[in-house]
Amino acid sequence: MIDRLDPKIRDLVMGLQRIGIRTELSCQGHFKRGFPYPWVDSDLRDWPKLFKVVAWYNLQVHDRRTRSKVVWVIMPRPFFKLVRLMPDVRNFSLRELQRSAVEFGRMLRKLRGVPELKW
Repeated sequence: MIDRLDPKIRDLVMGLQRIGIRTELSCQGHFKRGFPYPWVDSDLRDWPKLFKVVAWYNLQVHDRRTRSKVVWVIMPRPFFKLVRLMPDVRNFSLRELQRSAVEFGRMLRKLRGVPELKW
């Protein structure tokens, strides 16, 4: 199945799966069709884990521990019993958003589980 993933979303999907978040659908984003940003849909039951992961990553962005300046958000899709992980797309090109997805995924793949948040 991994070989069927778009290359610029593969790392993020694999990173999420590695820490126990079930992924259902994903796309790296496209200029001419679909959405112009990368996204991953996850099982609604995993939203608490996903929330922690997104908060952790966004803290990395805020603290300038990443190259990316892209913040990620979670959008509920209750009709489908899914939640969508997607970048906050304001003022970023598709290429920048895709680079952020790759970086996010590579950071997740280095983790041993869902990160603990220290507020």
